[in-house]
Amino acid sequence: MGAVIEPARMRLAATVGRVADSGRFAAALANNSRRRFAAALEDNSRRRFAAALANNSRRRFAAALGCLCVAALWIFSARAGAQAIAGSPVQLTWNAPVGCPDRVQARADLEQALGSTRLKRAVVRVTIVEAQRGQWSAELWMYGAAGSGEREVRGTSCEQVARAAVLIVALALETLAQPAPAPAPTAPEPSVRFAAGARAALDFGSLPRPDLGLALELAMNLGRLRLEAEASGWLPRSAERGPVAGSGGSFGLYSGGLRGCFELLGPSRGSFALGPCVAVEAGVTVGSGIGVSHPRQSNVFWGAGLAGLSVHSAMLSPLWVGLRVELGTPFFRPTWQIDDFGMVFRAAPLLGRVSIGARWVFR
Repeated sequence: MGAVIEPARMRLAATVGRVADSGRFAAALANNSRRRFAAALEDNSRRRFAAALANNSRRRFAAALGCLCVAALWIFSARAGAQAIAGSPVQLTWNAPVGCPDRVQARADLEQALGSTRLKRAVVRVTIVEAQRGQWSAELWMYGAAGSGEREVRGTSCEQVARAAVLIVALALETLAQPAPAPAPTAPEPSVRFAAGARAALDFGSLPRPDLGLALELAMNLGRLRLEAEASGWLPRSAERGPVAGSGGSFGLYSGGLRGCFELLGPSRGSFALGPCVAVEAGVTVGSGIGVSHPRQSNVFWGAGLAGLSVHSAMLSPLWVGLRVELGTPFFRPTWQIDDFGMVFRAAPLLGRVSIGARWVFR
C-alpha cells in the first residue's frame, strides 16, 4: 500500500510542478504580452503623433503658402495699380464705401468714357458717402492747369452718384485736354493810313520878329514812313526901319511844303511815335511899305529847307497830338529896301520853328 501511495505522490508532485511551471509560463506570457502591448502602444502613439504632426505641418504649410500667394497677388495688384497711375497724367483718388464701385471700376469707366483723348496732368479726388438713408452724395475736387474746382453730386444710390461722378470727371478732363482757343484775329494795321490835322507854330527868323502862324496838313503813313503836305500862313510883322519914325515895311509869309518823317519808335511799340523829319517849303513873302509917301506892295519868292524832330502820342485814339521842333535855312534871302534909303528887312540865315498840333488818323 505504501508503494502504491509513493507513485501517486510523485505524480502529484509532477502535476504540481507542471502547474507551477504553467503558472510561471502564464506569468511570463502575461509579462511578455504587457511588454509587447506597451511597445506596440508606444510605437502606435509615436506613429500617430508623427502622423498628426506631419498632418498639422502640412496644414500649416498650406495655410502659410496660401497667405504668401494672397500677399504676392495683393502686392502685384498694388504695384500694377501704382504703375497705371504713375503712367497716366491723371492721379485719381477714389473713396467709396464697401458695395460701391471701387477705384479700379471707376478708373475703367473713366478710361472707357475718355477713349483716346490725350489727357493733361490733373489731380482728381472723389469721395462718396451716404448722407442719409437712401440718399448718397459724391464730392468731387479737381486740380489742373486751368486751376481747381469742386462739385457735389446727389442721388438715391451709390452706383448712380458714382456713374455721375465719373461722367463729370470725364467731361472736365476732356475740356482740360482741349487746346486753348486761339485769340481772335485782330485786324492788321493797314499798311497805308491817312490823317488830317492842324498846327499852331512859332517862327524865328523868317519875318522881322518872332511870329505866330497856323498850318493845315494832310498826312499819309506807309509803315514807319510818314509823308505830310501842309499849307501855312503867318501873321504880318513890321520892321520900322525907314527914314522917319514909324516908317518901314510890313511883311507876311504864305507857303506850302512837303515833309517826310521816319518813326524810330512807331505805334507798334505803343501809342507813341518819335522820329526825325526833313521838309522843304516854298511860297511868297508879301511886303508893303508903311510910313512913306508912296507905299508899294511886292511879292517875293520864298523857299527854305528844314530838319528836326517830331514827337506824337495817341491821347484819345484815333486823335494824336504832337510836338515838332525844326531848324532851317532859306534858299533865297530877298532884301527889302526903301528907295533912296536902303535895306529895311532881310530874312535871317538860320530859321527856327516850334509847333504843336493835333491829327485825326483815319482807320
